[in-house]
Amino acid sequence: MIKDITVFTPTYNRGELLTNLYESLIKQTYKNFEWIIYDDGSIDNTEQIVEKLKADRLIEIIYVKSANMGKHVAMNKGADIAKGELFFVVDSDDILTEDALKTIVDAWNSIPVNERSEYSGIGALKGGFDKKSITKTLNEQFIDANYIDFSFYMGYTQDKAEIYVTEIFKKYKFPVFEGENFMTEIVVFLKIAEQGYKMRWVNKVVYQCEYKEDGLSKNSFKVRLKNINGTVHAYNLISSYKLPSKVLIRYKANYFRFGFHKKSGLVKLKNELIDKKYWSVASILGWVLYKKDK
Repeated sequence: MIKDITVFTPTYNRGELLTNLYESLIKQTYKNFEWIIYDDGSIDNTEQIVEKLKADRLIEIIYVKSANMGKHVAMNKGADIAKGELFFVVDSDDILTEDALKTIVDAWNSIPVNERSEYSGIGALKGGFDKKSITKTLNEQFIDANYIDFSFYMGYTQDKAEIYVTEIFKKYKFPVFEGENFMTEIVVFLKIAEQGYKMRWVNKVVYQCEYKEDGLSKNSFKVRLKNINGTVHAYNLISSYKLPSKVLIRYKANYFRFGFHKKSGLVKLKNELIDKKYWSVASILGWVLYKKDK
């Protein structure tokens, strides 16, 4: 049966936290959804916990076990098996508000059917477990804008909840580098925006989270350095998009910074840079950042 939404949760050694997300899902006021739990090589008791949750038969749960390859690979594979029209990635240590899925479906249905091909999905606000908003609130009930305009030109740079049309998300896969298990999600978000797709951003918190000490957000530099090939590739791609000048320089500086960490020379990095605008100033800044890292 086709579902309106696939809630997709990639998880790694966080089995005990899944029950909190589960509790928020069984309380949803909107019921036509599936929950795919993608176990990215956990060695804890994740599988046993999921079996107990499935035994309740309160919601549809699909459990997939994989070798540890990273969240980006999990999302690539998850979109391929999803049955929902919309694809909503919710991390294992986060929860949804009780009306989250209804809010998303209502927002999607508010877009005229003959216009939906122009949209890649729905965006909403994130909040902390303390109920305080992480994404700044909108001045309107909703805003129609692509991810680039909304984030970088309208100023909504904070973390947001993004729910994509599954068929669109399937088309734009995350790049994968052998032996690496991280790729920033913004690579795909910006690529979809570059294709001209808008999102309907609604002025409501649907997603609650906090940043764990062992999470990606807390360990960003170490994670990027460990996955150096993907990091350099990502900054190269991101800095080729139509972003504000200051943002482009920052991303290009990080391209050179991590390129130097990769032991690539300046000439090679310049030659491989997709968009060479601002390369000179960015390379100097990148060198300064690299030296500070050392």
